[in-house]
Amino acid sequence: MTISIRECFVSRYGPENGFLVEFDFSQLEICALAEVSGDAVLIDELNRGEDIHRLNAAMWLGKKPEEVTTDERKKAKVMTFQLQYGAGAAKMAESLGITTEAAQDFITNFYKKYTGVFAYHEELAMERLVRTASSKKQTDPSSEVWVINPTPTGRMYTLPFRQTDAGDYYYSRTEMKNYPIQGFGTADIVPVVLNLVYDSLHRIYDGWEGKGTPFLINTVHDSIMFDCHADELVTLFVAVEHVFRDFPHKFKELFDYELKVVYNYDVKVGKNWFEKDMDKFTRAEVQSLIKDKFGV
Repeated sequence: MTISIRECFVSRYGPENGFLVEFDFSQLEICALAEVSGDAVLIDELNRGEDIHRLNAAMWLGKKPEEVTTDERKKAKVMTFQLQYGAGAAKMAESLGITTEAAQDFITNFYKKYTGVFAYHEELAMERLVRTASSKKQTDPSSEVWVINPTPTGRMYTLPFRQTDAGDYYYSRTEMKNYPIQGFGTADIVPVVLNLVYDSLHRIYDGWEGKGTPFLINTVHDSIMFDCHADELVTLFVAVEHVFRDFPHKFKELFDYELKVVYNYDVKVGKNWFEKDMDKFTRAEVQSLIKDKFGV
């Protein structure tokens, strides 16, 4: 019998009273792309709670969003992220088993729709070409670095020259496009929220020596995980919901930057960490559970 390693992770409070609770940021990398590029269409769609990948699959295939299959949505999602990694149509087609023409159609439609993202990528690409061309005048430009414009938090990224087997120097498309997005989402936003949740729980449970205190036990990319007693589950929901409501104000205090996107989350709750055994809740459902218990 084969089991998933995630099934081995269980609550310290036992199978009767304990839950593992995982809060996942909704579309965090897409939100980060919207912030960094300032794309008005993408920002509007996210703030309206749209399923970006379903919308773009529908646009790509000429379908209504409700007609898009799970597999088609997944392909659109993969290609959206591949654009952030610097992949072209040929690479997308190879990885997804589609034609190069179909992949190029997706890229073309994506950039026509999200002109702010296109302009952001074009600016990076033009800078990359200029810097690579200028390096040919030097014997060895390997010590040169390219400092990308800072993200909204002021974080800066330095990109070193890479060298091909033929000895040519170049800047990595993946690093150029993806570092600022991954960095803003995972290295800036997630740790801020993580610390705010920790502070919120500390205030709620300060001085209390009960046996049901939620423990913050892990983070994985854009998710935050807790071990929680059943009696304290909704209280944990309150702490996280309060943080997400207050997060834009805290971010403004820390970085003097007003977030353009509304950041949301989904929740998975289970007796172990195996996804198929976990119940899933949207933020709206969490808010409803809080209202039912506390009336707020």
